[in-house]
Amino acid sequence: MKLRPLRHRSAGRAITSLPGAATRPAIARLATTRPSAAAYVVVAATTSLGALLPDDRLHAVTKHLVAPLAALDVATRPGAWIPRRRRTTGTLLVALTGSAIGDHLMLAESRSEGAAARRHLRRGAAAFGVQQLGLLTVMRTRGQRFTPRTIAVGVTTLAALAVVDHVAARRDSVSSIVPDDSAPSAAHNPDAARVQPRAAEPRTPDAPSSALPDPVVATYGALLVAMAMLAQDDARTARGGALFLASDALIVTRQLLPHSRLRRVADTAVMATYTAALAMLVDALAADDITPARCHRG
Repeated sequence: MKLRPLRHRSAGRAITSLPGAATRPAIARLATTRPSAAAYVVVAATTSLGALLPDDRLHAVTKHLVAPLAALDVATRPGAWIPRRRRTTGTLLVALTGSAIGDHLMLAESRSEGAAARRHLRRGAAAFGVQQLGLLTVMRTRGQRFTPRTIAVGVTTLAALAVVDHVAARRDSVSSIVPDDSAPSAAHNPDAARVQPRAAEPRTPDAPSSALPDPVVATYGALLVAMAMLAQDDARTARGGALFLASDALIVTRQLLPHSRLRRVADTAVMATYTAALAMLVDALAADDITPARCHRG
């Protein structure tokens, strides 16, 4: 039997077919055409990895650049300010302003514990509520709609997150009134016996009730779930919406973790999923084509 001679494949074609080789030219093109988007990728990776470090200064500096770089990319896209896209561009910039403020407040939350962390969490949730309202507005303008399936999934998810957040809030309220075991007792320190016990401070509007869900966090949760479910009506926003919901679910469950290396690993996962989701959503919503690519309806 006569064998057919082997054909020599082009080495260049074989190399460019590798995933890594295909990614490098894509990044190079992105850096040339949209430098702010390329800078966003670098900053997002840096701030996510920086959350692993015990010293959070690198993470803090780069985290404050995430939303401004996304906003810069939106504002400098070709045609961003033409009449038919001007409103979308402006709405996305307002949403990203909420992102920037929320990022700052959530950094403060990650550096604190107990009731102080809850205060920062509530204020961060209010800022991110502006972000979610902006994303929802653009999606509705594009004609994206809810379906019975996404509504059912959203309600179930919101209920589960509310339960976890309620558990964390009760734990924080209890820990704020439990005496510190490390304080010296009267038996070992006579001066401690002369210290008068401090009266319980009245609950401020920022202090959560242990009986009811926090209204600010609950409102943000409803907006987040609504955005994530509405995103499922467009194939270009579906993945970003689901990833954003997963990121915030990590934030809620992270409250139950101690401040340790495990907490830093959770912070890294939160930042990686958040920055990726934000990039996916903003890139899709700021695109020139505003007609949703319909997903399969449930």
